[in-house]
Amino acid sequence: MKVTGFCRLVRDNKLELSKNGTYYCKNAIAWNDAKKQGHFLDIVAYSHVAQQFEKLKKGAYIKIECDLVQDKWEVNGQKHSKHYGIVLSFETFKSNNDPAIQDDIPF
Repeated sequence: MKVTGFCRLVRDNKLELSKNGTYYCKNAIAWNDAKKQGHFLDIVAYSHVAQQFEKLKKGAYIKIECDLVQDKWEVNGQKHSKHYGIVLSFETFKSNNDPAIQDDIPF
């Protein structure tokens, strides 16, 4: 399922290289709903998206498009699951007082 929304990054990005040679960045996004309740979602960006995503800093305000996926696993007979987003694309929004963007990103 694809989801699109406006949010902020929870922490600075760190570009990493997987064992098979693929770049990736793990992070989390946060947003408020209409009732001003905060929500969080873990995300991961891969390949060329991760290389651009790495330039963003904690607090960056972005529009993001993700594939929402669910991991399922079992530990000692107890079932667990977790949702996260795989970043497909993003767009940054910079205000005059927003230090969260390290460079201008050409999108």
